[in-house]
Amino acid sequence: MKIKLLLTLLGLLMISFLFAEYVSIYDIQYTEATSGDSPYNGQVVTTSGIVTGADFSGYDTNFFISMPAGGAWSGLYIFAANISPSPGDEIEITGEISEYFNFTEIAYGTATILSSGNSVPDPVQITTNELATEEMYESVLVTISNAEVTIIPNSYNEWYVDDGSGECQIDDGFYEYLNPQIGDEFLFITGLVDYNFNNYAVNPRNANDLVLGGLGAIVCDYYPAAGEDVLVQFSYNDSCAVLLWWRTSSDYDYDEYLEMTTDRSIEYYATIPGQKEGTTVYFYIIAKDSTGTIETFPAGDPKQIFYEVTSHKAILNLPAKPFNPYAGETFPIEFASQSGDKAILRIYNAEGKLVFEPQHIIISGSTGITHYDWDGRDKENKLLPLGLYICYLEVIEIGSGNKKTAKAPIVIGAPLD
Repeated sequence: MKIKLLLTLLGLLMISFLFAEYVSIYDIQYTEATSGDSPYNGQVVTTSGIVTGADFSGYDTNFFISMPAGGAWSGLYIFAANISPSPGDEIEITGEISEYFNFTEIAYGTATILSSGNSVPDPVQITTNELATEEMYESVLVTISNAEVTIIPNSYNEWYVDDGSGECQIDDGFYEYLNPQIGDEFLFITGLVDYNFNNYAVNPRNANDLVLGGLGAIVCDYYPAAGEDVLVQFSYNDSCAVLLWWRTSSDYDYDEYLEMTTDRSIEYYATIPGQKEGTTVYFYIIAKDSTGTIETFPAGDPKQIFYEVTSHKAILNLPAKPFNPYAGETFPIEFASQSGDKAILRIYNAEGKLVFEPQHIIISGSTGITHYDWDGRDKENKLLPLGLYICYLEVIEIGSGNKKTAKAPIVIGAPLD
């Protein structure tokens, strides 16, 4: 009897899927109930829409769909469907409408891709307060503008911005924005709205959904993996020429530049090529507007990108250029190994005699990179004569005693009269 009853229930469920009523997303979502629950909660329906965001929460069967025109009440969340669509796909889905902790969804529905390459509906422009409080924007693609960071990410990577109307939450269902700081200004944040733990939040789909605002704002990954290219985003007025000048710690001058390109009127992009671990990249940006005015960003010290050292090794990065301590110049020495190693930096003259031991330290910090500026003096604080010197690095792994070494030349020189 139990088996017969189960088969009967399964048969009824299959019949309900086969003869499900077609209902628009608007009708599924529109409600005047204070709970925000769909009027179709618990019913099996068929609906359709354009995929606006795919791979939500890291699963390719979780996605959002929208009516083609977009707007309030136009979005719906799909959980654990039988397909893995892409943005722009038009899909039809049959399943039961449910309220997962008051978040309207179709879970475990049966879907079909009807067409691909369709235009994703334009996002709806709303305020941060509307995003935080209005049921009508649940699962809708929206944009907030001119918003400032008010709370940095918590352990769930939830952070908050405010355009002056009231705070709203930013979450990482699709994309994790790295290291927002209090006071950062965003010209636009676009994404899809979910509801979780009694909070509405906007989930940007990728880096292009976050446009940092404020003249001269620079955004990039300052701690990339070894060999990883770094995309730099820069905000400035339109109708200007923008150059990004960069060098590594092994270069003395900024002799390479990248012309930054734009696909928006105020956003410029350039990609700095990946470097070996233990390398620091320095860069700054020069912008020349239509009036000929030239500005440098940042106004002070250049920005720095650090390629972290992940294993025991001796890394020594020195620029291949003489320096003149008699004119007050110093020589930049960068050395690196994994954090926790003992590092000893020594300077020898051309005859192999030790003249100075400037560093004897335990390497600390997450990157393993240490900078030291040598003033050309010996252990008695006397200026050394012109000539060739050898910079020698020894690093010792504390636990095993394993040693690694590196060396490079330094030339103390002076211009000819």
